[in-house]
Amino acid sequence: IRCYSDSDKDYPLEIPVPWPSGTYGLIKARSGCPGDQVNWQSGWRYQDTEDHGTSNRYSDYITYYLAGDFGSNIRTEFCIKTRSTTSDILSRWPEGSYCILKYITCPNDFQEGYIYWDDEDHGNANDKWGVMPDGNYGANTRIDYCCRNDSLHNEAISLPTDRPFVLMRFGGTCQLVEGMDARDLHIRWDDDDTDNNDSADGMHPDDTDANQNHELHFCYYQSSGHGAPHRMELPWPSGTYGLIKTRLGCPGNQGDWQSGWRYQDTEDNDQANSFSDNIEFYLAGEFGVNIKTEFCIKTRDSFTPIMPIWPDGSYCILKYSACLYDFQDGYIYWDDEDTENRNDKWGILPDGIYNGNTRISYCCRNDGPSSTAILLPTDSPFVLMRFGGTCQSVQGMSVRDLYIRWDDEDEDNSDSAVGMHPDDTGPYNNHELHFCYYN
Repeated sequence: IRCYSDSDKDYPLEIPVPWPSGTYGLIKARSGCPGDQVNWQSGWRYQDTEDHGTSNRYSDYITYYLAGDFGSNIRTEFCIKTRSTTSDILSRWPEGSYCILKYITCPNDFQEGYIYWDDEDHGNANDKWGVMPDGNYGANTRIDYCCRNDSLHNEAISLPTDRPFVLMRFGGTCQLVEGMDARDLHIRWDDDDTDNNDSADGMHPDDTDANQNHELHFCYYQSSGHGAPHRMELPWPSGTYGLIKTRLGCPGNQGDWQSGWRYQDTEDNDQANSFSDNIEFYLAGEFGVNIKTEFCIKTRDSFTPIMPIWPDGSYCILKYSACLYDFQDGYIYWDDEDTENRNDKWGILPDGIYNGNTRISYCCRNDGPSSTAILLPTDSPFVLMRFGGTCQSVQGMSVRDLYIRWDDEDEDNSDSAVGMHPDDTGPYNNHELHFCYYN
């Protein structure tokens, strides 16, 4: 919408188009829910797909565009508009050929339908969280949709252009949207092979593999030049692992990070903990007469076709469940203070032992020179553990080498380290580890 002055020159004033009124849902983009004009509620559905000869398929680089996990099982994420707000500018969805997610009731001029997935029967691990589209979410999955086909897909419609968003494809081609480029993405679910009950009814999104599997199409819209372009960031590699938490929190919104911390009661007599200057500017935790370190743990093994494995290099990460391919494991053991020991822990922790003493397990690699820059997400600060005497170079990131020295128990000290572990430059019977902070 544009307004013009009646002076000598015309100055266009662009007024953002709001999201239509009604209750409904959209598939969540990797960048999140679209705009802050609507109080979107989030949710996700995790589907356990066929275990034997799994053949889930996706568009290349799908994790550049859609939020979720796309591997041996599939998690899709949703943005749900739960309040039927109205707008004087745009109170109804425009005519066209497309589908949205149903929540409570379909908006005017939409028709409803559903798709039913027969998910894996054996050891079914289906899960859900948050606010969901209408449907059934048990050992199998039914999702309800609202679709319309009352205008040509090549007649551009007006919708908000401030953030990427997703519509479901209907009629074989993505609906044109003014000011937005569209990308047709697909997800194919390999559903249960035994006594498969896949079905669909009513008006539903395009399903191009309806023979005991479903393949749906997602129209991803991104600004075609109005305002700043949306920058695509790399996702975090697949697998389960942990990172040291920075003062700003866990890095980005790319992984299902879970938080935890370990509080270590260090030597009481002539205590000599030491740290890099201003370490609290960089790392989350407490650094004083005792030490608390904080963790970000990726507990789901999500597969990404963009970068499914960690790159070659010289660095360490925290171990959770198992070390990834090309990493080797090891651990460091702290003999914490014996007298009135106040060790504590909370949340999700790296593999290890957390009692009156502390053992933390690591995954390390040394298959590339630290001076050769590797590719990792750059949208927010993060920490790797140093290995080999120098911090690993990361493309687009500056790095700061930080250290923490624990003054461990003085009497009958049993500090130790086994296997491949981060650099430890501490003196005898103490540990001094190095943390590579990237910004």
